[in-house]
Amino acid sequence: MIEFIKVDKVFGKNNQSNKVLNNINLTIADGDIFGIIGYSGAGKSTLVRLINMLEKPTAGDVLINGNNLANYSDKQIRQVKKKIGMIFQGFNLLETKTVAENIALPLQLSGVSKQARNKVVDELLEFVELSDKKLAYPNELSGGQKQRVSIARALANKPDILLCDEATSALDPQTTCAILDLLKKVNKEQNVTIVLVTHEMSVVKHVCNNMIVMELGKIVEQGAVIDLFKQPKSPVTQKFIGSVIPDKLPTPVRNNLLANHISNVYRFEFLGASAQGSVISQAILKANGKMQINILFSNMINIKEDVIGYMFVSIDGEHDYINDTIEYLKQQDVRIAKLNEEGNYVWI
Repeated sequence: MIEFIKVDKVFGKNNQSNKVLNNINLTIADGDIFGIIGYSGAGKSTLVRLINMLEKPTAGDVLINGNNLANYSDKQIRQVKKKIGMIFQGFNLLETKTVAENIALPLQLSGVSKQARNKVVDELLEFVELSDKKLAYPNELSGGQKQRVSIARALANKPDILLCDEATSALDPQTTCAILDLLKKVNKEQNVTIVLVTHEMSVVKHVCNNMIVMELGKIVEQGAVIDLFKQPKSPVTQKFIGSVIPDKLPTPVRNNLLANHISNVYRFEFLGASAQGSVISQAILKANGKMQINILFSNMINIKEDVIGYMFVSIDGEHDYINDTIEYLKQQDVRIAKLNEEGNYVWI
């Protein structure tokens, strides 16, 4: 377990100080895949660097399995760090060493015999599906292959924790998905706790169980990923979620609706069972022809094992039947927002 208790981090120079972390309280459970998301300058990379003591807190405590590493000797810290792997956006591979030599480097520094190193390297190459690249050099690899080598190297000492600092930011979307699937495999098969720093909500929804959202050195929201998708409270969380679940119609469509004074325009969001069922069809049937729902745009996204669907619609019909339909859909766990005169959606 990783715990942050009232943690502050201040960087100072020339009598000036910059507080980059402010009163961080956080618990990351063993075996979790935990996301830390925020825009540049939010403090997320500094936060993760406190876990492996690349930085030390100015105030408060960071505990690993109940132990405060600030009280450890340098020798004890080095031993703990062997069980905390880290991968980066820039791969950090040694260009003059082969793939096998890069992976073996942590073991070599730990004094592991050559025979034992070779065995671990072969196992890791198979695990990350790069056995055929054993003798290749980094400049012969694609970006995705380089990151697989970085992951294998980070696993060499059989860590309990794997820190990923923007590990997919330099990769194309298809390669990003492959690397995230590999991280899920690491978590499941090797029971490694993964802490993943990113500024991309698509990454979080693909792989993380729980998450925090950071802004200006503070945690503004935290919880299970699916819960934050369902009920985002802070503006910054809403903005991140809007990057994967659009909260607005395309501008030309919206302007056309407003210009034609079509006022009954809604955004439906389907959660859990409502995303799997036929609630719209049932609502239309219940209205007995007194109300009609016109679908303007719809889509569905996966969040781990959960599904969220969203739909933009216009509703025509008698006022009472429209209200009854809205109430029925809300009872079926459909979140509903209505387009106002300014062209924004207001949850009802």
